[in-house]
Amino acid sequence: MGDYSDRARSRLTTGREAHDRAMRDLSQRQCDSLAALSHMTQRWAERMGQYNNVLETGDATVDSSGIWGRDFRAPYAAVAVSNRSDADLRVVSGGRAQRPGDGAGSFTVPARTFGRYPLVGTSVTVYGTAGAVFSYSVLAGPCPPYAAGLGTDPGATGAALANVAASVASVVLAAANAGRRGLVVVNDSATATLYVALDGSTASATNFSYVLLPGDTYEMARPVVTGAVTGVWDAAVGTARVTETS
Repeated sequence: MGDYSDRARSRLTTGREAHDRAMRDLSQRQCDSLAALSHMTQRWAERMGQYNNVLETGDATVDSSGIWGRDFRAPYAAVAVSNRSDADLRVVSGGRAQRPGDGAGSFTVPARTFGRYPLVGTSVTVYGTAGAVFSYSVLAGPCPPYAAGLGTDPGATGAALANVAASVASVVLAAANAGRRGLVVVNDSATATLYVALDGSTASATNFSYVLLPGDTYEMARPVVTGAVTGVWDAAVGTARVTETS
């Protein structure tokens, strides 16, 4: 009887040890899987940032003191701002300080316009009216020489702004215009992705030229395409802010 009890206890102990080992192995595999997923997610984000030349993009609001700021570990070489408020903003390369005037490292972003500015540094500050809303992209690479203001061809003599409501069916973002000198499209959406087709065909998630994530900006490179430009969102949330120069 004693031998049987000893063998039973031994088998019970062995079973518990095997169960504990199995649980530890399962837990380790889960941890390894989570770590691999986290690494893949980080690498995807890094690659997307490198691909789009974007260090950070987002929506922001000027605080009650009339200032918004952000610091970066890596230096940037350009800043794009879409001013969605009814008052001018001033974007500056540097930390919070007394509001500067126009000059080196400081640019005015007029109300309801988009600009891409050749700022360099590791801190960005935006001055404006408290509560003013804007979108921004901080770029790792410099913007073209002609893009210091509106970000389009220096030969342009006028600009037309348009708003296109987000749609899950392909819509025209900009009609064909033989006199087009430049085109800027801002995906002013908090959640929806915009697919842009430069050939004027029916835009879709499988037929597109550019993908604009929420808050992203597309600036047409020269030589510009003068045909129709279409787009479609993956959800009907937001608006495309379109600026065309001619």
